[in-house]
Amino acid sequence: MEISKELEYTIIGLIDLAEKDKRSTAVEIARNMQMPEEQIKKIFQKLSKAEIVRSVKGAGGGYELAISLEEITLGDLKRAVSGEHFVVRCLEDESSCSRIDICRIYDGMGKFQVMWNNFLDSVSIKELVSGV
Repeated sequence: MEISKELEYTIIGLIDLAEKDKRSTAVEIARNMQMPEEQIKKIFQKLSKAEIVRSVKGAGGGYELAISLEEITLGDLKRAVSGEHFVVRCLEDESSCSRIDICRIYDGMGKFQVMWNNFLDSVSIKELVSGV
């Protein structure tokens, strides 16, 4: 499985914010990490809505972590920026497949989906950075 460019930018931007240990604007993060400014602005708005970062308005404003990197998982970030992802469409919408009653992989893919989600929820961003 491949993570999206949006999730990759999210992880990189969040780590940059954490390492600065001070408020940063989305533009500052984007420029520092050489990522598209508009995309980083949208990502950080989503992270704020998910209460992963806090948005502070006014002079000296910007974004700051709302929770520690130890508490933020890959699953949290994926859901915040991309929503729920299904490995096959029928797991999201059974009516999308006319063969659902005779499918030989549906149950296995359902188990894989659970394992994938559990894995994403088990890896903190702190662990990802430290290579644990």
